[in-house]
Amino acid sequence: GSNAAKLQLERVTSNRPPLENWPVDSLRKLYAELKATSDKEQATQQKEDATPTTDTKGDN
Repeated sequence: GSNAAKLQLERVTSNRPPLENWPVDSLRKLYAELKATSDKEQATQQKEDATPTTDTKGDN
C-alpha cells in the first residue's frame, strides 16, 4: 500500500524479466528494500499525523 514502495518496485522491475524469473536471493533483497521503504513512509506519516497543527481561526 506504500506509494513510495510501489514507485520503487516499478523502477526496479521496468525493462527486466518478470519477477517469477528472478533468483530467490534477488527477490528476498527486493522484498527487504521495499519493506524498508514502506516502513519508512509509514513512520513519516505517523510522525506527521502526531504533529499538532496550529489553528489560528478565532484567535482575534
